[in-house]
Amino acid sequence: MNLTEHLSDRILLSNQQFVVVNKRGGESSMDDKLQGRSLQHKVKSYCKHPVHVVNRLDEPVSGLVLFAKNEKAMQSLSSQFSARNVRKSYLTAVSKIDIDQEGVFEDYISINKKINKAFQATKSDADSRHCALNYKLIGSGERYHFFWIQPHTGRQHQTRFQLAMRGLHVKGDVKYGTRRKNDDRAIHLHAWELAFNHPISTERTNVRSGAIAE
Repeated sequence: MNLTEHLSDRILLSNQQFVVVNKRGGESSMDDKLQGRSLQHKVKSYCKHPVHVVNRLDEPVSGLVLFAKNEKAMQSLSSQFSARNVRKSYLTAVSKIDIDQEGVFEDYISINKKINKAFQATKSDADSRHCALNYKLIGSGERYHFFWIQPHTGRQHQTRFQLAMRGLHVKGDVKYGTRRKNDDRAIHLHAWELAFNHPISTERTNVRSGAIAE
């Protein structure tokens, strides 16, 4: 199969500075030891030049990944993430709801790097990091409830951990307490929106994503 086959259907915005791509759940964001199967490698082949991953999503998470096409764009976009000048929104499905329909979650977490998992921590712990997000219930089905999530910090596994802390386990996320995994290794957490400043014009750019059709 051609590495870039169907990738054009997943590119939501592309210009000389960056490209925004809809990642599939179960797909790695960036090159590691995947021998060309990562999204970064596919985008590199599509663009015919190297690209830089600006925002990395956990492998089982789907949604918007931003790639910079040059070093200057990478520096600008990365600094916006560091300064929390990027708005990020997620959509998720959970099986339990016994909280207010909207609100804020705040926690301290630490990451066990050996098992790549977040755990609850206290402010005084040496390796703890503060994390916060807004949430809002946007719908319910027979078995699952659907939330809009807006993280204010960008900690590893933040959203998955903070939801699981309240018994709101993301569908398919066995790492954080769901009993059953999804067949495709994905979880029902989707990076739906990115809003950031264009690295050259500084014009505010807003990209939203739907689900990916198989």
